[in-house]
Amino acid sequence: MKRIVPFLVLVLLIGCSKEQEPNSLTGTWTLTQINSGDTSSVILYGTEFSVQFKEKDSLFILGPKPNYSFLQDYDRYEVIGTNRIRFFNLTTGDELFASFHIDKTLSLSYEVRCPYEEKFIRR
Repeated sequence: MKRIVPFLVLVLLIGCSKEQEPNSLTGTWTLTQINSGDTSSVILYGTEFSVQFKEKDSLFILGPKPNYSFLQDYDRYEVIGTNRIRFFNLTTGDELFASFHIDKTLSLSYEVRCPYEEKFIRR
């Protein structure tokens, strides 16, 4: 019996590795498209801009900070509903709200004066 318990603990640790949920925001996302106004008007398609969402609500911009993404000045996020997110900057106190949807892509629709949407793919 004493030999079985350590063996079972080892099997459980190996067998229960943490996998990322397909609908999880956590991970690295690369910007692929920006839509403004009418959703059919593509302003930008395919860039080198990526953002990383950490489990502890941290947000990291990977690569040079672009001046065309709303996320460029934010370093934290908070999911505040099933499809609503708040981005904020701890230094400046600025905040931005968006609706989001995750399937094979991440869609962020910002709550600004004109409709503005950014689409990302998981990297």
